[in-house]
Amino acid sequence: MVCPSVRFTGIAIGLLTLAIVGAWCWPTSSPRLSAQEAKDAKLKALLKERHAALKEIAAITARAYKDGAASNTEVIEAEQAALKAELDLGGSEKEQIAILEKLVTLARKHEEDAVGAVKKGIAPTSVALKAKVSRLEAEIALARVKSK
Repeated sequence: MVCPSVRFTGIAIGLLTLAIVGAWCWPTSSPRLSAQEAKDAKLKALLKERHAALKEIAAITARAYKDGAASNTEVIEAEQAALKAELDLGGSEKEQIAILEKLVTLARKHEEDAVGAVKKGIAPTSVALKAKVSRLEAEIALARVKSK
């Protein structure tokens, strides 16, 4: 007959071994989460870098416009690109709405300028239509965010 203390010790060692092996073999999500967090951080860094570059392009284009080396259309398009990149960074719904409202305002300005250029005969009708589509896209994006 086996002594109760030896039996208890054997069971305890068996359970301890099972716990150690189980913990070692059990799939954990922490390495995967860490990898996903690293991917997210990399993506966020790339988005921030793109936004910074587009903001710099917008500033350079605005200075070039003041010097007569760029058109108003180029300035508006550069500002729109920077705002779209800012929108890609995410943020709260309130921040997204504010960015989209700026985009709508810029698109309206661009459309007005394009229509004026068409009326003066210095731009084809397609320029005004493209500006209209740009404005409509901005307004649709704003309406979608507001309807959430």
